Amino acid sequence: MEISIGSYKLRVEVLILIVIIFWIMFGHMLCSCCKFNLNFREGFSGANYSSAGPEFAGAKTPDWIMNPSTWSMPTLTYSPGTTPDTGVKAIFDRPKQPIPLPKDELDMFATTKFKPECCPNAYSTSTGCACMTVGQYNYLRDRGGNNVPYSEY
Repeated sequence: MEISIGSYKLRVEVLILIVIIFWIMFGHMLCSCCKFNLNFREGFSGANYSSAGPEFAGAKTPDWIMNPSTWSMPTLTYSPGTTPDTGVKAIFDRPKQPIPLPKDELDMFATTKFKPECCPNAYSTSTGCACMTVGQYNYLRDRGGNNVPYSEY
């Protein structure tokens, strides 16, 4: 038996099958979000925070508070003649990279290490962010000497 809906013709079996499939899909979407028990529990209470890093090692206790001094990156402001901060010293101690690149070299980060400690950074891989030197940063910022402050073009 066929049913016509506008210009479409459908068999009754197919129409019933479509209704059943949509009913099952709607039930899964509705019931997967709803909790019908009276024991309310916060959704992230079972998360394992200790595997995220050492700063979350004590997160298993309910009264644990993360140290606010670890919330931001260290200041990287440096004035010549002053003692640099530990973050600035770490950048200055990175191994020097050849700037500009040697002949036939196309990889700007060929000898650059990528670590999570160097994040946030604009250049990253699956292992972390680029631990760039000051020379690399300036070279990329100036587009290899092709970034002029004013041009008529």
